[in-house]
Amino acid sequence: MSDPSRFRKLIIAACAIAGVVLTMAPAQASTAPAVAAAPRPVAQDFPPGTDTSNLPRLVGWGSGAATVPVFTQTGTALDGKEIAQVKNGTDDSCVIAEGSLSCRGTVGTFYGNSGDMTGKFVTAVGVGFVHSCAVASGKAYCWGQNYWGQLGHQITDEFEVADHPVAVYDGDALSGKIVTDIAVGFDSTCAIADGKIYCWGYLPTIHGTFHNVERPVAFDPNGILKNKVITSLTSGMGHYCVTADGAAYCWGSNDHGQLGVGSQVGWSRLPLLVHMGGVLNGLTIKTISAGDLSTCVTAGKGSVSRAYCWGSNDYNETGTNSPYKTIHLPRAVATPGDLSTKNVTGVSIKEEGGCLLAEQKAYCWGRNLGGKLGNGTTTASPVPVPASTNGVLQSRIVLSLSSGTVSTSSVAITKPVFGDIAPTNATYDDAAWSVGSGIVRSVGGQFAPSTKVSRLDGAIFLYRFKHPGEPVPPCFGNIRKFTDVAKNDSGCGAIEWLVNDDIIAGGGKFHSRDPLLRQDFATWMFRAHHPNVDNQVCAGRHRIFTDVPKQNPSCGNIEWLSKTGFSASVGTFQPTAAVTRISLATFLHRLDSVDRH
Repeated sequence: MSDPSRFRKLIIAACAIAGVVLTMAPAQASTAPAVAAAPRPVAQDFPPGTDTSNLPRLVGWGSGAATVPVFTQTGTALDGKEIAQVKNGTDDSCVIAEGSLSCRGTVGTFYGNSGDMTGKFVTAVGVGFVHSCAVASGKAYCWGQNYWGQLGHQITDEFEVADHPVAVYDGDALSGKIVTDIAVGFDSTCAIADGKIYCWGYLPTIHGTFHNVERPVAFDPNGILKNKVITSLTSGMGHYCVTADGAAYCWGSNDHGQLGVGSQVGWSRLPLLVHMGGVLNGLTIKTISAGDLSTCVTAGKGSVSRAYCWGSNDYNETGTNSPYKTIHLPRAVATPGDLSTKNVTGVSIKEEGGCLLAEQKAYCWGRNLGGKLGNGTTTASPVPVPASTNGVLQSRIVLSLSSGTVSTSSVAITKPVFGDIAPTNATYDDAAWSVGSGIVRSVGGQFAPSTKVSRLDGAIFLYRFKHPGEPVPPCFGNIRKFTDVAKNDSGCGAIEWLVNDDIIAGGGKFHSRDPLLRQDFATWMFRAHHPNVDNQVCAGRHRIFTDVPKQNPSCGNIEWLSKTGFSASVGTFQPTAAVTRISLATFLHRLDSVDRH
């Protein structure tokens, strides 16, 4: 949250910074003795015995990688793991995989949760210039330089450099609160806890001066965000932005128009509403990303979104094809070629360019130093160009991405497409959507559409659907739910969620390995979609399915599926047949379409 005059310290700090290549090294093998245990049910996103060599992989391009996408973590501790998030900072990159954090760069290099974060489950990370932070098991942890108290552990020490995560002070303002997201500026840190913003480090006062704040404090609790629930948070070099109620708010430096409020404001210590007129009029902000001196969002109506950017445009980093070096109000990112018809679901911007995600493909723009556009050239482009799909992306889809900086590669999380469902098949889009949304895995290039879904996998798939982008949490196990489900079972957290959200009743046995019946999944879907409602009443005025009598306890929920278009309404429903992977994908895809309209 720096004032512009203090950026001279960037020069001092930069003297100690060296470039890094995003290639994770292998983690050290554990020396702990093996402990024999009885076999427990294991979540199988794919049939037992399937080749798992083609699990989610990181793909990178530019600055040490090739000018086209290539695999970046071959032979490392990340291979074969469910990668949830990747973030680039100025000289560092971090990856979250199955609750474990691996980072490489000048701020800190470690593989697996370490320091105060040992044994915790990581869900979010923010990567900065001289420090970085993460969220693990609802708490905040930081590492790196602490010149301005930006590590948040009640100490300000210009000589302190934490090589591994240290716990942010969680008393006072953060007491009893759950941290869900975190963002790192140059000399400060902000986090979302219980839907509100808390910050620490070099913060502004009401008198326009700055001071070091060594522990989290509520940020502007009585201002424009007072009655709003913050849903996402991002940071640039000297500014922060959040989304709330479908709008964007920013504060900090505006010397390059990065706040999106016009040229009248040079700097703001309090959040300001980004200009929601013009190209954003009537649109809902979906995602937001702050670069060093620029900001981008995805916004749209219903299920169709586009990318919009503003701020510094020295290297065409806004992607708007504008001749101006500074853009003070939001402008639409250019949509050349087939991009004009695609739905944009994500955007990432850094100091010299950006990338967006449109229908599981990557498009990038900007300076193209080191090949960061991924199109096989080093030629700059003021508009998005598609990353090459002639190599590793020929048979893979992009789930999320983080554009590269001067010292880091552009990097994306990818998953394989499948060879057992033809693109002309009516269910292909359902399968592609379920894989692209991170709900179902495609392994070894196969979707296995006719494979039966177990009750355990059904719980995991439904959890992922209701919590996009979030890994299944660990099982707290504070209440004994089922006699056949142990706290350390794979997928236990998803089963616990089913009970806690009253989707199923606890007690007795869960039967993890048993097939999930179509009538049971109809009930799960209905209750997940209608919180606090037990079952849909079966009207029974019309025989929707010949094999579903009114006396069936799931009749009303099956009837709801039919009336809302999730299932055909003629013939038989086969209520006691097992749900297959493709039928599950189809059910959830149609439910998602209804939710977004």
